[in-house]
Amino acid sequence: MKKSLIALSVFFFSTLLPAQDVFKWSDQQIITDTISVYANPFVSSFSETAWVFYEKHENFKSIYKMDLNSLDDSVQLLLMENINYSNPYFQVSGGSFLGHLFYLSDEEGADNLYVAKLFENDSLGTAIKVVENPDNKDVMYAIAREGYIGYTIDSNIYAAELRFYTDSVFTENVVLLDSSSFNAQIISRTLVWQKIENDSSHIFISNYEFDSDSGFLLWEEPYCVDSVGNSQWLTTSRTIDYMGGDEFCWVKGDTVLGFSNSWYNDLNTINTFSQPNVRQLSMVNWYVMVKYPYEEPHYLCFATGEGNESEIFSSHGEMGWEDSAYISNNNYPDDNPRVFYGESIDSYQEYYVYCIWQSHINNGIALSMAKSIAFIWGSVDENSITDNFLKVSPNPFNDRLNININTHGEIAEVRVLNVQGQQVASYQIHSNNDWQTINWHPTTKLPKGVYLVVLIIEGKEYVRKVVLQ
Repeated sequence: MKKSLIALSVFFFSTLLPAQDVFKWSDQQIITDTISVYANPFVSSFSETAWVFYEKHENFKSIYKMDLNSLDDSVQLLLMENINYSNPYFQVSGGSFLGHLFYLSDEEGADNLYVAKLFENDSLGTAIKVVENPDNKDVMYAIAREGYIGYTIDSNIYAAELRFYTDSVFTENVVLLDSSSFNAQIISRTLVWQKIENDSSHIFISNYEFDSDSGFLLWEEPYCVDSVGNSQWLTTSRTIDYMGGDEFCWVKGDTVLGFSNSWYNDLNTINTFSQPNVRQLSMVNWYVMVKYPYEEPHYLCFATGEGNESEIFSSHGEMGWEDSAYISNNNYPDDNPRVFYGESIDSYQEYYVYCIWQSHINNGIALSMAKSIAFIWGSVDENSITDNFLKVSPNPFNDRLNININTHGEIAEVRVLNVQGQQVASYQIHSNNDWQTINWHPTTKLPKGVYLVVLIIEGKEYVRKVVLQ
């Protein structure tokens, strides 16, 4: 039996922007029965709760929804004799319904992708076919929050825009990007997939960019970013919606690599603490670009070990601090972890992070869960240190922000960044042993929302989050 590493852990990011306290994972909890087979959980969060959508396999596959706060409010959404419903994905909407439930269904004799509105009484609206598969091939899909979809039919990789209208959802500008490929993953207007060449798997990428010659958005020519041998573990990370971008990650040998083409096209190694047989990746991260080169805090969860020793392991990291924990620690195999942000706890300052995985018990496959709390912004200790150098008022503010600085005799620089890390203002500060004030008047073109005020003194950074109303 492995020694449990689930101890209380508190971390501070030195000289960093929004820091994060990471508390221990909760004990493992089985959330379904252990007789049936359950698969493909997907968590969608709301302000005060989180739901998990998942498959139940009996004679046929059906789709259920469960409230993760109560764990006793399981609702059957899709069940019909002789029809399989699988791969649920939920996208929150507003107005008269809760959101759109995407799923695969073989009701017409082949797996097609459908979508239906989900209402507050847990009823579904009319099913709309989004992707048709007339030749009954294997289908997998991934949807980006910004309205783009990537999917695989047999070994062909397609990309398209996903259009939402009052009573309809459909794809537009569908493009075949590659063949002899699999495992398409999409983030916004970037699609990544794996392609088999010379008996080895390679990671390919294509971006949906404006083409100056045609005057249209076009998917660019795919290019290879890495070769990964026989590995099949390519996935995307998940972030809080308003925080910006995500990251692709995959296994290469005994290493996990992360990649985002938003900034440097760099491959970043993610610490797996020398665990054996790393596979089935899932990650959430905080994408706030302030320190260079870009690094970001994350939870990376994956399966490790073999047979009954197959367990779920969590790696936490950012800017030099690292920690790890076995989330599961038992005598039966655990695999296929999925990590999600859950509900906010305190006005978007704190979030639950859920990890849900499959536990193979007797002849059934149950869903198990553990959760942690992530504090997105700085700790009390860091805030008190920052007070010696940087203060801001009022916060929130409208047309003027007072930035009060004490450089303690050093030359310094102040930068104002949006949450994507883009600089919107900067000031050079002369040496001074007393407090001085900068009045920042944001232009009317800047959108309302969260900004970061960063004071840089001899390579050290002191950060305050401010809100423009």
